[in-house]
Amino acid sequence: LYASDLSAISDKLSASSNVLDQWILARLTELTKSTTEHFEAYRTYEPARDIRDFVNDLSTWYVRRSRDRFKDEGEDKTYALQTTRYVLLELSKLMAPMTPLFAEEIYESVNGELESVHLEDWPKEKKLEESILVDMAEARRIVSLALEARMNAGVKIRQPLARLTVRSEKSELQNNEGILDII
Repeated sequence: LYASDLSAISDKLSASSNVLDQWILARLTELTKSTTEHFEAYRTYEPARDIRDFVNDLSTWYVRRSRDRFKDEGEDKTYALQTTRYVLLELSKLMAPMTPLFAEEIYESVNGELESVHLEDWPKEKKLEESILVDMAEARRIVSLALEARMNAGVKIRQPLARLTVRSEKSELQNNEGILDII
């Protein structure tokens, strides 16, 4: 929607400093690893479940929190669009054995290089940055607790909070500005 010309988005993934981009790429790496392991063991149910969970994370966490980035102009928009395109291309490759037509539709909609997703090589596993996954899981837990507290207090979601105080002896998020901004 916000990419006026997909061909203008580079095929090469630039190193984004945005924590959301880093997190979704770590999740993609995690998905690639688990999907590969399951397919090599001839298990098809588990990759389908993993892909479902990944798509849920992509749509309800990454895309929702990146909306303003997609609308703005500048370098951050470019990073967000590059990351989203890359994730969708790789996801289409992982989905291709189970949902060939849907994977093809995704691949074509983000201008895959080859004639078909089925001509692509299987995605290679990359180094997994586990700390970003742990930090984001904690952030999501905090957000979930805050939403629950809002609901119990009758405060509407669209009404901004003046502040949110989080008390945790074990959380190490207090020094992570990117994660705190998301919360």
